[in-house]
Amino acid sequence: VIHADPDDWVEPDWLKNFADCIHRMHADIIFSDYYKDTIYNSKYVTQDLSGLSSYSIINRLINYKAWGTTWAYMVNIDFVRRNKICFLPNMSLWEDQYFTLCVLLANPKVAYIHKAGYHYNVFQNADSIVRAANLQQVESEKILVSKLGGILENRGFDITPLKYSVKARLYQTGKYKKNQIHDLYPEINKDVIKSFSLKELATEKCNIVLCIMGHEQCAELIKPLQAFIKKLNYKFDKLKRLLCRK
Repeated sequence: VIHADPDDWVEPDWLKNFADCIHRMHADIIFSDYYKDTIYNSKYVTQDLSGLSSYSIINRLINYKAWGTTWAYMVNIDFVRRNKICFLPNMSLWEDQYFTLCVLLANPKVAYIHKAGYHYNVFQNADSIVRAANLQQVESEKILVSKLGGILENRGFDITPLKYSVKARLYQTGKYKKNQIHDLYPEINKDVIKSFSLKELATEKCNIVLCIMGHEQCAELIKPLQAFIKKLNYKFDKLKRLLCRK
C-alpha cells in the first residue's frame, strides 16, 4: 500500500519502480527519493537510506535527517495487518510520522530505491494544514510523543528532537502563556540551552531559548533585530555570489 496527497503529482513510472523492487527484494517497506516542487524549480531530494537498518532509519527520522511521510515509501499491507499498525484518528499532523515509526519499530525488512517519482508540491494549496502552526498540531505532536516516546527511549533512542519540535510548534502558534514553553517537557530545557550558540541569534531557536528561560517578552522584542540580521546575511551572501562569478 502507498499514499499520495491530492495536491501533489507523480511520474508515470512511480509505482513501477516500487513493483520492480518488490519482486527483486521481497521487502516489507521500500523507501524512495522524491522531488520538492517550488514556484521556481523542482529539486531532487535524496533520502540516502541505502543499506540502513530499521533502527538507523528511525534515528534519522527522529533527528529530521529523513522524512517519514507515507508517500515516500510503499509498505506491505500484510506486514501492517500482522503487526496491527494503524493511524490514530485524533491526529491532524504527524499522523504519517507516527504510522512510519510504528512500522519501523516492528523490525521490517527494508529496501531503498535511489530514484524519485513523487513530486511534493510546496507552492500550491495555501490553506493546507501544514502551512501554519496551530494548537491542534501541537496536540497531535504531543500525542506522538506520549504514544511512542517511552517505547523509543526503551530501545535506546534520544527523543529530545521530537520534544523540542513540540516546543517549537507551540512557539510558532504565538498562543502560549507565561512559562508554558518552559513547562512543556522541562527535562530537555538544559540540553536545549546548552546547545544554543550565538550563531543562532537570528533563528527561531534563540526565541525558544528565551521562552524556556522565562523571557517571553524579550523573544518578541528581538524579532525586528533578527529580521534585520537575516536581511543583512542575505545581502552579504548575494554579494559573495556576485564576486565569485567575477
